[in-house]
Amino acid sequence: MIAAAMSVGALVQSYAEEAPTVTLENTQGSKIEAVILASDNTTVTFKRVGADKIYTLSLDKLTEDTQDALLEFDLPVEMEDPEKVDVISVPKESFLPIKFSSGKTSKRTNRGTYNDERTDTLKPVVTIENRDSKTPLSCEMTVVVFGRGVVEKRTIKVLAKKSFTLNQIGGLKQTYSLDEFSFRYDARDSCNYGFKYQGYAVVLHDKEGEVLRVIASPPGYQSIPRRVLKCTTGKVYDPELIKEIKPP
Repeated sequence: MIAAAMSVGALVQSYAEEAPTVTLENTQGSKIEAVILASDNTTVTFKRVGADKIYTLSLDKLTEDTQDALLEFDLPVEMEDPEKVDVISVPKESFLPIKFSSGKTSKRTNRGTYNDERTDTLKPVVTIENRDSKTPLSCEMTVVVFGRGVVEKRTIKVLAKKSFTLNQIGGLKQTYSLDEFSFRYDARDSCNYGFKYQGYAVVLHDKEGEVLRVIASPPGYQSIPRRVLKCTTGKVYDPELIKEIKPP
């Protein structure tokens, strides 16, 4: 972590063609040595030290100390080649294991009665390990959690959905958490209702929704990632996520 008392001069490592090399730290604690090419009050454009790809990052993704340091430099605010900004970077699949944990706990109430209800609580977490030390992970990620109907088993409810902007340097393992939530259902005897936890989909994509990679369980969601991105929390769909099903 960059200490608040650290001076701007301590952040500057060297100069290459009048472009400072600075340690950038994002709000999630990831650090990267970067050659700063342009900076203004909202964004910074840079290259990773030793690499040629150019990235543009919103300043609000960086720590306050890093923002203060960047604002001290007298840098151009426009790039000569703007087509190179906002580069999407995703390491090869073998270097980027992605794991999903539902964090599920279950509580059964009214045991042995007509209404034998269960309350499930989920606290989903996605863990991504970037094993490629030279390639940062820079893209969007959307995580969707699904439930299947207890009575109508061919109905799918979107239990939770959350999107993240990923800026993860090589060699780093990081977790991304969804908010904890609970839901009730009864899947025993005759008083059946509600939705049970079914599975998830994790989709890496660009800002326009172009899919870069997807993991899912059940695996059928891997074949329909664009529909996964379009579905809405709380709504009920058919198994292919094509048609929204209204409650009776």
